[in-house]
Amino acid sequence: MSTNTNMWIEPVIVDSDNPPQYPYNNIQQSESGHSIELDDTPGRERVRIQHRSNTFTEMQPNGDRVNKVYGTNYEIIAGDNNVLIKGQCNITINGACVITIIGDADMQVNGNLNQKVSGDVVQAIDGAVNITAKSDVQISSSGDISLSGENVNVNGDFNVFGGITTTQSVSAIGNINAGEQVSAKIGVITTGYMCAGSSIPRNPLPGWVSGIQISDIVRPMSLDRMIYDMHIHGGVKSGPSTTTAPLMSE
Repeated sequence: MSTNTNMWIEPVIVDSDNPPQYPYNNIQQSESGHSIELDDTPGRERVRIQHRSNTFTEMQPNGDRVNKVYGTNYEIIAGDNNVLIKGQCNITINGACVITIIGDADMQVNGNLNQKVSGDVVQAIDGAVNITAKSDVQISSSGDISLSGENVNVNGDFNVFGGITTTQSVSAIGNINAGEQVSAKIGVITTGYMCAGSSIPRNPLPGWVSGIQISDIVRPMSLDRMIYDMHIHGGVKSGPSTTTAPLMSE
């Protein structure tokens, strides 16, 4: 017979179906009910020290030991503690668990580490956090993922397969490329050129605008061209050349 404790089983050698055999079992029992049992029953040799409350320590035929406490257990070690487990270790806690470490904690796992949490995970860290992986790192959520900090730095390509919304500025030392639309509520300012409908402008000049996909919700691009292009230049030369600043508007 055995007692199931979720993931592991408590071995039971003696019960009502397998009692000790006379005259192999020797018991010393006190008046209150404490007992020391030396059982030499063939195949079920045991040593059992039991308290009247049923708390006991039992050494079984194959060398297994069972410590069972019918109450609260306290283990206090004044010096160091060393534990070596050459087989599998199973720990089942039916209630809450509190671990307090006054000092550093190191854990080394030479295989895989799997964690499953049915509730929330909350971590409060007063110092720095460093995560280093030699392979890919994947983070997925069925809800939102929020990142906050003084700066969020990405040292590599940043690929977004959805939209990007910002309440502040977006700056780039290199290019900002969009497969569809780039929109702004106030305006788009450039010291270079803007290009839409064509990846490379034919005549790139400062302030040059090209393409058929550029639009403005305030006024059409054609009107912008009329406003800024309808003026007279002095000293206009025939053929490709620069011109003077506008003299007057028409």
